[in-house]
Amino acid sequence: MAFDFSEFFKVAQENGGYVLAMVIGYNTILGMFGVAGKWQALSGLLLGIIIGGAFQVAGLGVPQSFAAGFAIFAYGSLMGLAAIGLYETGKKIGTKVVAEIVNKLVNQPPVQ
Repeated sequence: MAFDFSEFFKVAQENGGYVLAMVIGYNTILGMFGVAGKWQALSGLLLGIIIGGAFQVAGLGVPQSFAAGFAIFAYGSLMGLAAIGLYETGKKIGTKVVAEIVNKLVNQPPVQ
């Protein structure tokens, strides 16, 4: 029996936002406990594989073929990598915005 990718993508679309939110949230908590740098990135990837895979198995059942198992692994990896990218981009943008605000406040002419 061939693996039905249409059902896979339907389940992926339904739960992708939840998976990303959970991976980013748990990875942020790990950061609060001192996990940083490449270890935090690796933990985000592993969390994506575990949480994303669990969501897919919950929606589709236990994989019965290599294609189904690989699709679940690929989905989890994608969710982990996307969460890491969103988290890192958010940190960079946030830091840049704060730096610009502080720079504008410091470089304002004195009030007369």
